[in-house]
Amino acid sequence: MTTKKHVPESFVSDVMEWLVEGDIPVLDRLREEFEACEEMKIEETAVGFYVRFLLRGNPIALASDSDFTLGDVVAVDPSRKLAMGFILFVKQGCIELLEGYTFGGSLSEISFDECKLTYDTDDGTRDFDSVKERLAQ
Repeated sequence: MTTKKHVPESFVSDVMEWLVEGDIPVLDRLREEFEACEEMKIEETAVGFYVRFLLRGNPIALASDSDFTLGDVVAVDPSRKLAMGFILFVKQGCIELLEGYTFGGSLSEISFDECKLTYDTDDGTRDFDSVKERLAQ
């Protein structure tokens, strides 16, 4: 019998903290919005997951036309030589959805306790110039 793998909310929270990290007003606002999250609805697939966030009250949008994605965080599971990527979708200035996806493996193979988060750069640090460019589009 195969046990279904469940994505821990603590793992999702860690990923979100990395995605909204930084001293940039837009990231500050997204961080506040994430901190107001009451519940996470996680839908798993064979190769990843989707997360919708239920917020307390009405979120304050960044701007009515602020649609963008952030996706510079990766998780590496060194024990199994697997990795995951993440995309945070922001629509009309509010957090819409977080997508997590595996690189060449199935979600059931990922050991979330062993995963190490990093930024998708050569040295593992965040490229804030690139983030600012993405936010300005």
